[in-house]
Amino acid sequence: MIAALVLVSGPVTASAQGCFSCDEVVQLTDPAAKCFLSGYDEFDRNLAKSDNGRVNVDLSACLGVDGAGSRGVESLNTPDPKAVLDRSRASRKATRSAYLLDKAGLECVKQVLGAKKGPYDPDIVIDLATDCSP
Repeated sequence: MIAALVLVSGPVTASAQGCFSCDEVVQLTDPAAKCFLSGYDEFDRNLAKSDNGRVNVDLSACLGVDGAGSRGVESLNTPDPKAVLDRSRASRKATRSAYLLDKAGLECVKQVLGAKKGPYDPDIVIDLATDCSP
């Protein structure tokens, strides 16, 4: 029974072995892209030391963002509806300041930023599944 399951499922592909908790899309403003490129070596070193094959790419320090980088998870408290509407325009400009990436994702972002020299107006969106597929 086990042998039949292995034969039917075939070999495990590289994408099936990927990082399921990593971000799939990275959106960077021009300053964030420069921050990523200047910190790439440190992110890569931290990834090499990682036990789980992932690294938190936190751009908050060089972007002047207070506190730890945000992966886009907001508080569950419901704000004033008027405040939500007022933020709608501002939120288009706001990008996340932290991403969880594996080695392939980290290299993909670097490759795309290197190929598409900035400035990025208003930002660059990198889809890790399509922009760096083999």
